[in-house]
Amino acid sequence: MSKEVSIMLKGIAILLMLFLHLFNNLDNAMVCNNLLMIDGVPLTYILTRAAGPVPFYIILSGYGMYLIEHKRKYDVVLKLKKLYLHYWISLCCLIPIGAIMFGMDKYPGSISAVLSNMTGYHTTWNATIWFLLPYALLALASKQIWRIFDSVNVYAFIVITLMLNIVCSYVISRFGTVFLYANSWAYIPVLFLQMLFPFSLGACLIRYPWIISKCKMGGVNWIILLVLTICHCCIVTSVFDNFYVLAFIILFVNAPRPKLLERFLFEVGKRSTSMWFIHAYFYGMYFHDFIYSFKYPLLIYVVLIVVSYVSAIVVDKINSIVQKVIFK
Repeated sequence: MSKEVSIMLKGIAILLMLFLHLFNNLDNAMVCNNLLMIDGVPLTYILTRAAGPVPFYIILSGYGMYLIEHKRKYDVVLKLKKLYLHYWISLCCLIPIGAIMFGMDKYPGSISAVLSNMTGYHTTWNATIWFLLPYALLALASKQIWRIFDSVNVYAFIVITLMLNIVCSYVISRFGTVFLYANSWAYIPVLFLQMLFPFSLGACLIRYPWIISKCKMGGVNWIILLVLTICHCCIVTSVFDNFYVLAFIILFVNAPRPKLLERFLFEVGKRSTSMWFIHAYFYGMYFHDFIYSFKYPLLIYVVLIVVSYVSAIVVDKINSIVQKVIFK
């Protein structure tokens, strides 16, 4: 998988994230003028079951970190410094708007709120940043994870991390609302353990390159991907998300792609980090009524993509300047 294809997959992930966050709330989905309903449920709401952006990012991160680790050119601490600086720049751009609109009691709020949000420990300003700190901890532990991954039976490692993933998913579904979401000291370790499985799947794509190379079926890949997506939409549980995303990545890498589609996904992929950091401020916290005023799901989705992408260009420009000054 080339770097360009990896960026395109990040583009897909952020597009899925925007779609998921717009329509995975039934109240928001019902507000729209839905042209297609299934048993009284909007089709857009059902389609969000196939939108699993976090597994995309974690699998791709596992792929990239395992690849670079074995080239001995990887400075994980520097990578995380740059990621957090990027995140803080997005906050500096958007939190003042919240202070003007809602008052400083809410944005930024107390000192503890500022520290919790800046570290990603408890993201009250932007709930979509919930996996930033678990991801950072996963990255910091990556060298140790790969050392274990390389020294034991890989199949046993995958089975163990899969079991951890299933147990953690159950714990979150059972105790998330009543305990975990309000107690980050317990929630973050659970998320860390849950993410080990997709992180390891990314490494498997490097360790066993035949997983990707054996799936070159031309245009048939798109048909299989469509069938998998439809099947996944019929499954309410998220248990199969990691397997679906892994299959999606493998099929996409080997599928023939129109050049226009590649250029679009590549451009969005380059802005994906900033779009992740800022899109929630538009659809949820600051301009909810404006975004959903466009009524039709497709139009709402396009507007959020455009607004997030254009804003991401500004954030990326500022980030590029600041990063060059700090990391000379």
